[in-house]
Amino acid sequence: MEPMTIALAVGAALLGYFAAKKLRSPSNLPPGPPAVPIFGSSLWIQFPMRCWILKTPQLYGQICTFVLDGRRICVLNSYEAVREAFLTHSSNFSGRQVNIFTTKVLGNSGLLAGDGPKWKQLRRFSLQALRDFGFGKSGSEETIAREAQELIAALESSNGQPTSTSVPFNKAVSNVICSLVFGSRVADEDPSFEEKLSLINKLTQTSAESRHPLLTITMAFQRFLSPELVLSMPFPKKMVGIFNSVFNFCQGQIDAKEAAYNTADEPRDYIEAFLAERHRLTDARRTRRRTLATKIFK
Repeated sequence: MEPMTIALAVGAALLGYFAAKKLRSPSNLPPGPPAVPIFGSSLWIQFPMRCWILKTPQLYGQICTFVLDGRRICVLNSYEAVREAFLTHSSNFSGRQVNIFTTKVLGNSGLLAGDGPKWKQLRRFSLQALRDFGFGKSGSEETIAREAQELIAALESSNGQPTSTSVPFNKAVSNVICSLVFGSRVADEDPSFEEKLSLINKLTQTSAESRHPLLTITMAFQRFLSPELVLSMPFPKKMVGIFNSVFNFCQGQIDAKEAAYNTADEPRDYIEAFLAERHRLTDARRTRRRTLATKIFK
């Protein structure tokens, strides 16, 4: 037997051993489909995956576990389980998943892609700022009522004919969010807003419906592959393109706000609150440096 053949056989055996060792489930994990090296649980998962997940309560109970993309995933199928995880044990379930897509587009920062102490600090600030602007309070009733009227008008315009509800519902929800974040109904001011909503819909549909075993294998080995190689594939490339389009839209809104914002004014939305907080922290750092220099001088 040639040395190259022996080396390949040994390498394959070691890879299989370590993959099987990683997939070996602890005895206290919730039930779920089996997992095999490389494929994980994808051989037992029906695609589109969202339809299969809806069946997991009948198959495995209120909590189930499966392996996908080389990661062990737990699905919570009941209100009680979600409440216990995210309220009773919130400190254990507040982490963020880092993957090649968020790293490429968002750089592992911000609310969507960040993790660690900085992300937790930003999350606390964001929740407090949104509460101050009426999120989850009666102060947001006027905005919600206006969008509800627009939604009813959009549905009535179909004259009883079959129509897709995803676009008008997404537009209404997005306008409420934009009122808190950007301080305005972006749909009235930006004609390309509906195009961005369509891109977001495509993103969620693509990730949910285009999932197949080949992509699962690729994602399982993403840590060993060049990011450029993975992102050059059709599906990842499409996702990154949609992310970038939405990101550039938000960045344009932020740049316009930053150019017009006066630090002496009270913040009127989330972006202005963020700019005010950044200005406050910058002044605080300058004050600390000045105080330290004074103490050293004395």
